[in-house]
Amino acid sequence: MHKYRVFFLNCVIWSEPKKKVLQTIICLLSFGLMNCNSPTSPVTRESSVFLRSGDDTEIRTHEIIHLADQSVMVFIPASEFIMGRDGMPAELGESPAHSLHLDGFYIDKFEVTNARYQHFMNKTGASPPDFWGTMNSPDLPVSWVTWFQAQAYCQWVGKRLPTEAEWEKSARGTDERLYPWGDEFNWNYG
Repeated sequence: MHKYRVFFLNCVIWSEPKKKVLQTIICLLSFGLMNCNSPTSPVTRESSVFLRSGDDTEIRTHEIIHLADQSVMVFIPASEFIMGRDGMPAELGESPAHSLHLDGFYIDKFEVTNARYQHFMNKTGASPPDFWGTMNSPDLPVSWVTWFQAQAYCQWVGKRLPTEAEWEKSARGTDERLYPWGDEFNWNYG
């Protein structure tokens, strides 16, 4: 949860790390009132919040919808977590376990679907991933994308790929579990 003083009138506000909010405020002040539903601005998934200039209001958001691709994003708050695992073979690159602090960040709640990736390819002329074909159910996660294809998609929607640390914290949480669901491997979970 972040607390900000609002310097503009009747615009949907969302909570993000302070740097992003200040950039947005500067942008809004530079251009007067803007349509906050532009393709590059996320809005709260919960009810919209309308504020007046000078309001000092707490805004709570944990999920937002990124309007460029309609993805639901979740906020991972700033904290320390244990990255890596001790006792693993060196070639896995997970040793040694170490404490790491990450600032808060937003990450997509769900994987990019075949339908969203198809839309990206249609709009940009990007080449399909290997093994792209008729078996790609629109609601399933896109697969076989290269790092470069993933990077191009993220750039197109105004995002970036998560760092290794952000990915691990998002998947494992801060309680040192091995998998998002716990410590035991389960073939029924992805």
